[in-house]
Amino acid sequence: MEKGKLIVFEGLECCSKTTQIKKLKEYLESKNKKVIVVREPGQTIAGQQIREILIQTDYELDPVTQMLLFNACRSDIYKNVVKPELELGTYIIQDRCWWSTIGYQVFGGGLDFEKTQEVVNFAINNIMPDLVFYMHIPFDKYSETFKERSKQRGEKLSSFEEKDMEYFSKVYKGYDYLSNKYSDITVKIESLKSIEDIFEDIKKIIDLRVN
Repeated sequence: MEKGKLIVFEGLECCSKTTQIKKLKEYLESKNKKVIVVREPGQTIAGQQIREILIQTDYELDPVTQMLLFNACRSDIYKNVVKPELELGTYIIQDRCWWSTIGYQVFGGGLDFEKTQEVVNFAINNIMPDLVFYMHIPFDKYSETFKERSKQRGEKLSSFEEKDMEYFSKVYKGYDYLSNKYSDITVKIESLKSIEDIFEDIKKIIDLRVN
């Protein structure tokens, strides 16, 4: 049996991940692929409970606690969902992965890179994505885009979304670092285009590198 594919969408808050994930799932299913969407954090019963702690706004978690909680959730997802589904030939579209830990807790929160990477590698059992779509917004446009898209969603901001732009500038540098370090599996998608134009860019890459 052909092994499945792990396709990840990453980026700062309000970068159009959710919309494009939905469109890609529908597109792959039209090609007769078995597809599941995995959300990180979340997905499993344990993951959902951990997610509620992570996104609450009643108190602030320190970066080490955040990192360990994310990786506890991640370990459960990779063991019980990602690994077995890949072996069944499933195409997995993942909404965030360990890149977010490096971006938010290491670059944004100041955690030690090497120690954090060791925890991450242990949690994911060294399973790497086949493809990462980095949904990119130029940082000089980010504040305006963030406010506009948050307003459109009409949702209460999570503890991560309430951070100031100085914090997000550090996270942005983390994503740039990762996209360069893993350039062989990363495609930067400019996400200020229209929904359809963004998806055309994604579809071309999928047809070229995955199907």
